[in-house]
Amino acid sequence: MNHHLSDRQPMHVTPKIEVTKPDAFRTPAPSQAGPASATKAPSPADDLADAAEEIATKFSESVERRSKSLEERSVRPRTLLRVEKLQALYTLLNGDDDRLDREVRRLLAMGQQQVSLGQLLELADGDPAKAEVLAQHALQRARGQGSDGVTSHLQQAMQELHDEHGAEVQAGINTAEALALFSRDPQQLQHMRRLYYRSIVGQASLATLFDGLLSQFDEQRFGQGIHTLMRAISDDLSSAFPSLPAGQLRALLRDLTASQQLINILNGSRELLERLAARRLAPRMSAPRLTRRLLDFTQATIYPREIKTLGEDAVGDDALDQSWFLNAIYPLMQQLPLPIWKDGKSRQSTLNLLLRVMTEFAQYERQQMTTPAGTATERTS
Repeated sequence: MNHHLSDRQPMHVTPKIEVTKPDAFRTPAPSQAGPASATKAPSPADDLADAAEEIATKFSESVERRSKSLEERSVRPRTLLRVEKLQALYTLLNGDDDRLDREVRRLLAMGQQQVSLGQLLELADGDPAKAEVLAQHALQRARGQGSDGVTSHLQQAMQELHDEHGAEVQAGINTAEALALFSRDPQQLQHMRRLYYRSIVGQASLATLFDGLLSQFDEQRFGQGIHTLMRAISDDLSSAFPSLPAGQLRALLRDLTASQQLINILNGSRELLERLAARRLAPRMSAPRLTRRLLDFTQATIYPREIKTLGEDAVGDDALDQSWFLNAIYPLMQQLPLPIWKDGKSRQSTLNLLLRVMTEFAQYERQQMTTPAGTATERTS
């Protein structure tokens, strides 16, 4: 994956919007052509798209001159509609845990004094996208109440949020619908969004992304998690304001698509452990854990001791058992998707080292088989 990311350019997280035409990205006024067009209810997908566009517009408003009055910067006829869309977006972000109104009231109370970025993020469980939705909702309510002091404090906190976490805010908004299809459980949604922030927006390795999936979700959810992230990247890429430059997101999506075969590696790890059990060897790790250990080998230079340690952790100290185990994992290492590896040279070096250690064990096994006193009872797989 790194070879696709090495030439990434620094990104500008504030969308380029023509600030003199703020209504360009807002919901158009109802058509006067006839009653049918005027009364047609928007679909949930339209509401989400409009909400994302309106929040993106807020990004542009954050760079407007401070001297512009609050009256000029607000669009009062659309306040209620925008709030409804924010509520829908918050539900997508937060799953079945609907506490928007309570958190908005808390934020308004905090806004009586200066609100720090840390306080805003803490209220939103550390999630920049949820913090943006809460802050916008509270800001609109403060304006409606004529609370100039609270409005000013919230605007300052939002400006800090955009400056420090603009890419995460945009990513959270762009991917809300895709991630909501994965689960309605608030904690699982939060895990997936943090994984997206860290691995996609933060440009970590694919191995780090898969390790995060394997550590947080069971085998049944792993494949679903990969497909969900692919859809999330696609949604991010096709949005009006992607969280990363389009070329970077395309490279990530290409690598992630090519790495779907990691699902087969996970299945292969499970089958290997089942074969261990058939040899009357109690497996000492789960299939996700074994897959994560194999992923570790793709990201750094490894040494013979690390390979032997994996064998010991999996089957114990018996050299013959370790020899069988290493022969079993070698095909899995070969099948690990190419984009996951640090680079081609690292892949070849790791496979060569694994072969070397396997050869050492094979020589020991032959010695044991030809020495009468040390003849081992051959296990069958």
